[in-house]
Amino acid sequence: MALTIGAAPLTHPPGGTYNFDFDQLAPDHILYLEDVPKRIRGVLANETILDTRRGKMLHETGEFIQWYIPLEDVRSEVLKPSNRRTSNPYKGDTTFYNVRVGEHVETNAAWSHERAPQASPPLRDLVAFDFARLDAWFEEDDQIFGHSRDPYHRFDCRHTSEHVEVHVGGKAIADTRRAIKRFETSMPSRYYIPVEHVKPDALTPSDTRTLCPYKGEAAYYNVQGGARTLTDGAWPCRRHMAKPSSRSVMSAFGATNSQSTPTESAFDRTTPTLD
Repeated sequence: MALTIGAAPLTHPPGGTYNFDFDQLAPDHILYLEDVPKRIRGVLANETILDTRRGKMLHETGEFIQWYIPLEDVRSEVLKPSNRRTSNPYKGDTTFYNVRVGEHVETNAAWSHERAPQASPPLRDLVAFDFARLDAWFEEDDQIFGHSRDPYHRFDCRHTSEHVEVHVGGKAIADTRRAIKRFETSMPSRYYIPVEHVKPDALTPSDTRTLCPYKGEAAYYNVQGGARTLTDGAWPCRRHMAKPSSRSVMSAFGATNSQSTPTESAFDRTTPTLD
């Protein structure tokens, strides 16, 4: 997410300013392959099927990062070519594999590239796996969740004395001067508001759950204000992989298309002020 998605260095337009004409000189679709310094292991059906210290990480325009594993570091008997074949103008011909461990089979869960264009990074003899199709992934001895983690992606959470109000359906549903403001690479900032500063009748639990390798597991709330209901419009992080611990009792506001400005938000207003 950090280099090739959002307001990032390798997107069109880039998030900042270069000392050269990026749009003229950079290709429309960028591939950047680099080494992964960590040991990577993947587990399926209680068996480790890949184990490497020679992994690669592919950054690609508009895509999450993708790990590529040397074929030599994958148990050869688990990969069975499927009938699926595709052609990618940037990465070449693609062969898909069914991944089998005993009687357990994940269909088209891995792929490799052949006859890549000359300008493509060296992807031959590497295989990629669909992160969600394996049962567990480890960096060194720590399990990771959600998707592979981008070393260029980070987030910082800072306590702020800004006066933050949230309005939905013409009704004020939250008001605080004790928010935590989250700054995340290539993403709009978000406010986490103490739940005691949100009107109790504004939040109804949703069944939606998501898992982020940076921020952890989130359970969502539908947000009610006046005659409006915003589905999955707020979320606390129940289980988090990183800071801050206080976030477990905070709720963030912002539907999938929202920003922290009135004109771009699904909310009537999410208004920070400096008084």
